[in-house]
Amino acid sequence: MSTTEPYLIEDMHGWQRRPVRASGFTLIELLVVVAIIAMLISILLPSLRSAREKARRTVCLAHMNQIAKARSMYATDYNGWLAGPATSGYEHTHGDAMSEIEVEDRSSSTTPVQNMDWISPTMGDVINLPGQDIERLVWIFSTKLRCPSNTQFYDKDADGETVVAGVQVSSIRYSSYVAAEAFHLLGKDMAVDGRSVTAIKAEVEMPNPSAGLVDFPDHYVPKEDKVGNPAMKIYVLEGARSVFAGSVTFNDWHYQDEGGNFMAFGPPVGKHRDPTVLPDGADTTQLSDMNRKYAWRHEGGMNLVYFDGHAEYRKWKETLSILQYFPSGTVVMSAWMSQDPDDYQGMKIP
Repeated sequence: MSTTEPYLIEDMHGWQRRPVRASGFTLIELLVVVAIIAMLISILLPSLRSAREKARRTVCLAHMNQIAKARSMYATDYNGWLAGPATSGYEHTHGDAMSEIEVEDRSSSTTPVQNMDWISPTMGDVINLPGQDIERLVWIFSTKLRCPSNTQFYDKDADGETVVAGVQVSSIRYSSYVAAEAFHLLGKDMAVDGRSVTAIKAEVEMPNPSAGLVDFPDHYVPKEDKVGNPAMKIYVLEGARSVFAGSVTFNDWHYQDEGGNFMAFGPPVGKHRDPTVLPDGADTTQLSDMNRKYAWRHEGGMNLVYFDGHAEYRKWKETLSILQYFPSGTVVMSAWMSQDPDDYQGMKIP
């Protein structure tokens, strides 16, 4: 062993060599590895999030296909009529408008909980909904028909109460799906006695450019052969009404004028408290956080069900066309009120 160079080792042949360094990383090498891992995570994480969201979107689309089949079966059983306020919900529409859903209210799985409830009549037996009204309502929103990307809850009812029929409102999921309301209304000439749910009551008819958006067909009735081209008319979309200033209101009245928990006029109308109201009208290039959270929750798009039975995913700008949400023969009277950038004054919807 050399005494002048202790770090050298002399072997049996007289050769001198440096000792092998103990295995391990230096601090610099460790930092480089950590930096590389962090960079890979930053690259892969968006892809993983996107893949997870696409999976949720697929589950949601499966729900939509189930809805389409249930609607078709209902129409077959009831001569083409649509479940809604003028048909299956007639009793609530023309009954006591001020009555609320109570704990003791009990009917059947297919009885509408509200006049706008199309889900119970079409899907009550298919998805085994409960007989108690409030329980059925909660099951519809929170279990059987919840989009997996919908993580929101209601905050209070329309009167500010936090408990409805013995149920904490904050435990009820925000409604995932609503029907396009215009297809469920009655034209002026078809209005019946009592609390008729007409286009006028829904505040979209009024043929006055300063007061209303469209002139609704006078003889329209909610039947599948009256809506127009079934491949381009939307039956159900994502999102629901009553979202305003960060608060989501649950509607617990049997009678609803403008959709309640079950119906909405859709993206081109942009009515007050709808989650599809755009921050800057139809020309905006950016959805608001509210839009993404409550309506276009699938990466800036939503799933839609059409009257011909197909369901598909569409980006938000593609959902703005007014042609998809009103029956054939409807006339656009006040295009400036619409969020559809392509409609115009006096346009007749095909």
